[in-house]
Amino acid sequence: MAYPSRVVRRGLPRIAATLLTSLISTSTLAEGSFQIGLNQSLLDSTGSRDANYAVDDDSASLFVDILTAGEVINISLCGTTETDDLSIEVFDPNNSPVFTTTLTDSNVSCSDPMTGPLATPVRYTSTQAGTYRLVLQNLDGASFFNSLFTRYDVTVTPDAVTNPDPTEAGGRLWSFSWPFNAGTFTEVDATDADYYALVPGGRPGSNYVWVLDLNNLAGLGYSIVANAIGVDAPNSGYSTPSAGNSQRYQFPVYTNPPAIADPLPSSPPAISDVRFRDDAGVDNSISPGTADMIQDTGVFEFTSDVDGTAAIFIDTDRDGTFGDAGDALLLANINAG
Repeated sequence: MAYPSRVVRRGLPRIAATLLTSLISTSTLAEGSFQIGLNQSLLDSTGSRDANYAVDDDSASLFVDILTAGEVINISLCGTTETDDLSIEVFDPNNSPVFTTTLTDSNVSCSDPMTGPLATPVRYTSTQAGTYRLVLQNLDGASFFNSLFTRYDVTVTPDAVTNPDPTEAGGRLWSFSWPFNAGTFTEVDATDADYYALVPGGRPGSNYVWVLDLNNLAGLGYSIVANAIGVDAPNSGYSTPSAGNSQRYQFPVYTNPPAIADPLPSSPPAISDVRFRDDAGVDNSISPGTADMIQDTGVFEFTSDVDGTAAIFIDTDRDGTFGDAGDALLLANINAG
C-alpha cells in the first residue's frame, strides 16, 4: 500500500492465510463500492497512471474471471458527477478487444447506496471462459481529483436478464493495483475493506489466499498492491516512507475470496543444507571491519523444494530474540532447487 505523503506499509507475510472458496455465491457475483466503501473513489485508468499507481496496461486495468462461457459481465459506474462521459473497454482472455462503449451519462447515481439491484448496467456476454480485462475511463476527468468514479460495481450474472445485486460476494473481480482517492486523511474518509491476494501455494495445483483486513485506513491517495517482499530492497519487509522507495505488483488482489482459488498445499516447504559462507570460504562466521578487509562479506545458502519467498532474520542486536525491532530482515524470491 503506497501513500503519497505518508508511508509504504510492510507487505502480507505477517497476515494470517486462509482459504475461503466455500463462501462464493452461485447467483449474482458482485463487487465494487459496496465492498470497498462508498467514500473510496476509484481512480480510472488515466488517473491511476498519472498518480504513478499504474505502470502498464495490466496495472491500469480491472480483471474479471469468467468460469463458464455465456456468463454476463455487468458494469455500473458514476463519475464525479452523473453527467460525466464514461468509456468502457472489454478485452477477452486472449487480450483482444471485444467490446467498447461510451456513456454520455453515468448509469448509476453518484449517491446510490449500492444496496439494491442495479437496473441499467452495461452488459457484456462472454464467449469463452477465462480472464477478461476491463479499461474504465472518466472522459471528463483530467486530474487526480476528478479522473475517477465515485460509484463502481462489476458483477457477474448467469444471464443478461438478471440484474446485479452489488451487495453479493463474488470473488471474480481483481486488479494488480487498486488506486483510490479517498479525499482526506480523516476518519470520515477511512475504510474497513478486506482484500484477498491470490498467491501460488508452492505445490502444483495449490494456492494461498492472504487476507488484508483494513481497519480505519485513511489514506487520501493510495493504492493496494501485493507482492512477495513488500517494497524493493534494501527496505523489503519493513514499513518505510514512500520517498526513495518503490514497490512492484505481483499477485492478483480480489475484493472477495477468489472463486478460482485452488486448495491449500498438502505439505509445507522444506529446506535443507542451510549454511553461511563468508568470502574466505569459512562457514558460519563473519568479522567485518578489520583492516585486512577479509571476511567482510558472505552468502547465505540453502536448498528449497518449492518456489517461494525466503526470509532470513539476523539477530543484529544480539539479544537472543530473532525478528524484533533491532534485527535485520532479508527477503528474496527463490526457485526450487
